[in-house]
Amino acid sequence: MPLFDEVANSDLRAQGLPRPMATWDEIRPFAHTFDGYEFWGSAGACAVVANTALSMRREVPQLSLNEARGCLFFEARRAKWAARPPGGVLLVHIHVLVEQIRAKVDAGVADGGDEPSLFRAHYQDAMAAHSEREAQEAEEERERAELKANPPRKLSEIREWVSRQT
Repeated sequence: MPLFDEVANSDLRAQGLPRPMATWDEIRPFAHTFDGYEFWGSAGACAVVANTALSMRREVPQLSLNEARGCLFFEARRAKWAARPPGGVLLVHIHVLVEQIRAKVDAGVADGGDEPSLFRAHYQDAMAAHSEREAQEAEEERERAELKANPPRKLSEIREWVSRQT
């Protein structure tokens, strides 16, 4: 069950988009019409994509419709977690995302999934690093659970465990 009232890309219309230079209060409801967590597979993956786009803001990456909507969704979630509306550079970035979405809608791009994106090359490495970190964290958690279930009892076992940690 979706958290928000989602709107498919094919149902987007220019009149349903926030106006240019809209306030955050006008943009936020639209940002929640796309579930970036669902699209990217997890909150962590969505964060990687959005943070990569934000870090590239000086280059203004060309995003696909889904990428731009996913990034806008994540910025709405980031604002909720921060308990304050975005401002400054972040709000400018959000306006750029909205204008990229507007350009895609005006051009009649409804699919959003197959269009080429120069941005993909930049976040693929970040996604791989994220997956590697998640796997490493899962392995560390498994080792902690094993250690808790079977704590070392002898000095030699403790030394062996310590040597594996370094």
